[in-house]
Amino acid sequence: MEGIEFYNGSLIAYAHGNCVFWQKYDNTHESYVLDFNITENGVKDVTATPLYLDDTYGIPSVATGAQAQTQLERLEEISTDMNSQFEIRDGKAYITPAS
Repeated sequence: MEGIEFYNGSLIAYAHGNCVFWQKYDNTHESYVLDFNITENGVKDVTATPLYLDDTYGIPSVATGAQAQTQLERLEEISTDMNSQFEIRDGKAYITPAS
């Protein structure tokens, strides 16, 4: 799992290959799905839902509870210098460009 960046009005979400090319390393179990709208004025309504890829086959499921909170806080931390602002609530991260 890597960060989310706003750059020149565009959204960049790094390292989403784990959902396709999962590996049996500890740091490849966490990922997220992004939902967003593309408008004439750029990307809006960005929401990250945390995923956890199981230990056996890497099958993703929505992370919940403490696991979801931990993953979203980590995603926020690694996105700190990427012009992204997070609001974490209800097991999701609502992401906007930093003001």
